[in-house]
Amino acid sequence: MEIRDFTEQDYPIVKPWWQGHGKPFMGLEYLPMGVIVPNHACGFLYMFKDMNVAWPGMLLTNPENSIHESSDSLRMVLAALMQKARENGVYAMQAFPRGHGLQEMHAELGWTGSDESVREFTVKL
Repeated sequence: MEIRDFTEQDYPIVKPWWQGHGKPFMGLEYLPMGVIVPNHACGFLYMFKDMNVAWPGMLLTNPENSIHESSDSLRMVLAALMQKARENGVYAMQAFPRGHGLQEMHAELGWTGSDESVREFTVKL
């Protein structure tokens, strides 16, 4: 699998992925820098530049993936977002991974967990 920067042309491809997972989709104007494993997964990097802190957001998989494909491609996405954060001078990232699999993936990539009961919430204003 390859990974590359997310472009505007990728948006029509991933928009149905949100719908396939029963989630409200985000407009292109709300998506910051991101990466994509074509046909498998994507994710975006939200940064507080004045604080040098970031978090991975909108991690998304193609609902037609196998569990193995989703896991492998999400691991690639998360690692690439971590590298992009480093390249942009970010010194720490925070995440709210839901589910045991995502928590394990973060731990495998060097993240330290706190409380498994924490959940991420999103509101479209």
